[in-house]
Amino acid sequence: MTKNILITLFYADGLHGGVKYTAELGSFFHSIGYTVYCVGVITNDVTKDFFKKYNVNLVNIRNFDFNINFDLVWAHHFPIFPYLVRHGLKYKKIINSCISSILHIEKPIFCIENIDLILTLTEKTKQTFIKNYDIPAEKIYVLPNTAPDIFFQHKKSMHKKLSKIAIVSNHVPEELKKAKKLLKSKGISVICYGGKNPVDITPQVLSEYDAVISIGKTVQYCLAMGIPVYNYDHFGGSGYITPENLETELAANFSGRIFFTKKSPEQISEEIIQQYDSVVSKTEKLISIAEQKFKLSVRINKVLSLLSKTKKTKKLKENNKNRLLFDYCEFIINAFAGHKKKKENIFKRLLRHLTAMKF
Repeated sequence: MTKNILITLFYADGLHGGVKYTAELGSFFHSIGYTVYCVGVITNDVTKDFFKKYNVNLVNIRNFDFNINFDLVWAHHFPIFPYLVRHGLKYKKIINSCISSILHIEKPIFCIENIDLILTLTEKTKQTFIKNYDIPAEKIYVLPNTAPDIFFQHKKSMHKKLSKIAIVSNHVPEELKKAKKLLKSKGISVICYGGKNPVDITPQVLSEYDAVISIGKTVQYCLAMGIPVYNYDHFGGSGYITPENLETELAANFSGRIFFTKKSPEQISEEIIQQYDSVVSKTEKLISIAEQKFKLSVRINKVLSLLSKTKKTKKLKENNKNRLLFDYCEFIINAFAGHKKKKENIFKRLLRHLTAMKF
């Protein structure tokens, strides 16, 4: 019998990290027999078509079918779940996945006793949740960004010479733009993906390059394929990921926010060229580490194993004590769903202020 999983996502309107993560999750769950649905608050047809390639059915929250029974809800962005429950969501188990420790919308759902398992990207976020929200440590599992198995199967054959580099970023800092020019002056081809040139980063795309400059999920992709990856973006960064610095940089999700190290264009270009051969020599060790830490099938199967062992929790229900929470979530969803683009910043500010409330 086919199982159903629902993934919730506030912004399903472009090729950004949350959309990519949802697509990868959906593809995996489809491969193990689930019918996969994603409910988004802000959606568009381009993202709907993108999800189809990953066997994910995207639906706007205003068109959600409450007749479907879900075996599992994988909930991002806390206002969505209480809204769905108020309107009749049918489900068996709920995972609350908090992708970011910075964004207000990524706070844990304010009904901890009704959540089966909480996921965070880093140990630091886990400890923050324990301290700030009194969540039991055993209820939180650290699930770092993962790389789908296909990235491990599509290993890169390294060139002897560094000749092609990709920058993957939605916010390329000025020093990296200047480093790009310096690298080109030395005969190295450099192309940027992201921002005004959005591309689905697949193994086929990355395999064209000898090295990649990026942060976040792209780092895991490169490590899985054995491509040297230079960790740098608008927060700065420490440079090439090696077996020696991998754990340190992972603590901040390869964001550059461990040391906020800013480098000059000259330093960036020199390090990329001069340290390249040394990093290539460590490729096999990096792949082995990545397989243990970031392989999607391994990590999600671990999550499902933990979920199967959790104590049965009471389903979330609206009552007089939590009605303010439900009213608040309803207000947020109605404010955003179907809004005009020009009003987006107003609603974002509203969300930021209201999420400071405690229930």
